Amino acid sequence: MSVGLRFLGMFSCVFLFGCAREASFFNVSDIHWKADAIEFSLRQTDTTAGREHPGSVDVDCLNCNIIEPPSEASVDSLGTVHLHLPEANFMLSARLHVQGRGLDTIVVLKQRSKKEAEEFFKITTPLVGRVLVTQFSILYSDSTTRETATHADKGDELNLFGENDQVFFVHHPLFRQPLYLPKSSGVRLY
Repeated sequence: MSVGLRFLGMFSCVFLFGCAREASFFNVSDIHWKADAIEFSLRQTDTTAGREHPGSVDVDCLNCNIIEPPSEASVDSLGTVHLHLPEANFMLSARLHVQGRGLDTIVVLKQRSKKEAEEFFKITTPLVGRVLVTQFSILYSDSTTRETATHADKGDELNLFGENDQVFFVHHPLFRQPLYLPKSSGVRLY
């Protein structure tokens, strides 16, 4: 390969695609809610390398307003990370950038499961399923879809109270009453 092509390849990698400074030897697995905190495990991508997990990680929420600063992410001896990000409790999903020695990845933390949401938010009406939002969509405060309340992004998952022919009745962590998602903007998962 000529010197010019090598330079072009290196230039493309560094300046166009932002290649990582260090190879990733870990990934994030089993991300979930634990009470009002976020917990996930660090797993080696190559178990033959015999690397120790990063002693610390930095976690940035890419879609948070950071009204209240997050707690320091702590890593225990088993590679489990614990983080308290107060704002994430009231979001449909949190997009987290996780960095550390041998780790640079982005993960999405979905809302709590039906059972966890009923307990955490003290919901008295049972949740009966879950809906995947298939496109950016307005969530309405009435079934006539005249009063807008908030929105949901493509890929968000919402817990479900029920449905009719036109809308899903969904739970949003910021609202006590059900909100309404047009059926054209979502698909029922279960």
